[in-house]
Amino acid sequence: SSAKSSGSGGVNLSSLSKEISTSISSVTSGGSTTTNRVQNADSKKAQEELNRLSLVASSNENGIVFTEPNGKIFWCNDAYLKHTGYTKEEILGKTPIEIGLTDETDKEELKKMVNAFFGGLAFDVELKHGRKDSSSFWAKSKGQPIFNSRGELIQFFAMIEDITQKKQYDERLQIEKEKYRSIIANMNLGLLEVDKNDVITLANKSFTDISGYTLDELIGKKASDLFLTNESKELVKSKNTIREEGKTDSYEVKVIDKLGKKRNWLISGAPNYDISGKVVGSIGIHLDITEQ
Repeated sequence: SSAKSSGSGGVNLSSLSKEISTSISSVTSGGSTTTNRVQNADSKKAQEELNRLSLVASSNENGIVFTEPNGKIFWCNDAYLKHTGYTKEEILGKTPIEIGLTDETDKEELKKMVNAFFGGLAFDVELKHGRKDSSSFWAKSKGQPIFNSRGELIQFFAMIEDITQKKQYDERLQIEKEKYRSIIANMNLGLLEVDKNDVITLANKSFTDISGYTLDELIGKKASDLFLTNESKELVKSKNTIREEGKTDSYEVKVIDKLGKKRNWLISGAPNYDISGKVVGSIGIHLDITEQ
């Protein structure tokens, strides 16, 4: 996920960088005030704003760095020190690449970030970030250029979020998906997934065998339009309704395969959930019991 906008230590990157840009511009542009007194008052107000924003950045749980246009870091918060293992003295004057580059860093993502930086553009990349002890962590790095009132790039602001746990979860989830995808593809029972509009989103080989349709002929089509008699449509419609309530059950249904033959299927149906636990459709295991 991107930089947090709520919760403990959260801050919105775009909003914060815009506020900082406005404040810095007030300090560096010199303004057009007619008296030193007004100019000093404006500078004092801008400095107070910078101090407030600095406090927000300092307390943020994500690493935050400010760099000169040449990439040299001139300020970082304590979270960045914690993420990288370096002291502030070891970081200041170095570039983020000098601090974070490892052999595991994705060169394409790095190139995307560097090109955006020197082009004065915002960037949002995910890559391996090194630590002082030679270990590394997955980082989501988001950067914003800061311009003065004349549109000149004066600084760069970047937020570094440790997303190692998310990456590890995604990798484990992908492994599980691959494992169960292999099981589903080779099981002897037909498996079919439909969304809440009865549109087919997934089918295994066994289902294509018992229905007579190819996978391309199934995906994106309404299941009821392909297989069901008018009598069966009402039955399946009622079953889809109870899926919304989280209920599972088994039932027999009369269908017509691609060749026009009438078949009897035994279906074991259950609600299908997304990662947040919301019902997004139904999943059914199908057994052809015509000859039984």
